[in-house]
Amino acid sequence: MSKKTQTLIIALQESIDKIGLDKTISNLKEAADESNKSTKDFIIYQVCEYYKVEVKSLESSSKNNSQIKISQVLSYLLYYQGFLTQEEIGNLLGRSKASINRYVSELLHLSDSVSPDKDLKKEIKHIESKITEFKENIYG
Repeated sequence: MSKKTQTLIIALQESIDKIGLDKTISNLKEAADESNKSTKDFIIYQVCEYYKVEVKSLESSSKNNSQIKISQVLSYLLYYQGFLTQEEIGNLLGRSKASINRYVSELLHLSDSVSPDKDLKKEIKHIESKITEFKENIYG
């Protein structure tokens, strides 16, 4: 038996001893429930749903303009709403820390007087409102 398996069995036994078998099972089911995902996962899901892309496409080594835009938005939201480091975001998207820094910086300098920039800001605000609602539901 591996060390991780032993650790898991001990943790389960301690949980059962403290809160009972039914509550331990209930807690495990609740933790596995889709609605209890982390803020990072929620952000990724929201961006992919909004732009109608698969999560796997985020790591693509070649990026067209649409994919770059999605990577920019995702980087910005993960950095400011998910509190991930630029290095963590880079690892997630298959990009360098410098690329993530550039993505975030470019979105910080969007202009309200330029139509595409203004539209992108609206898209980000829309997704941010969903993230804020998610955080309020989870963290109060």
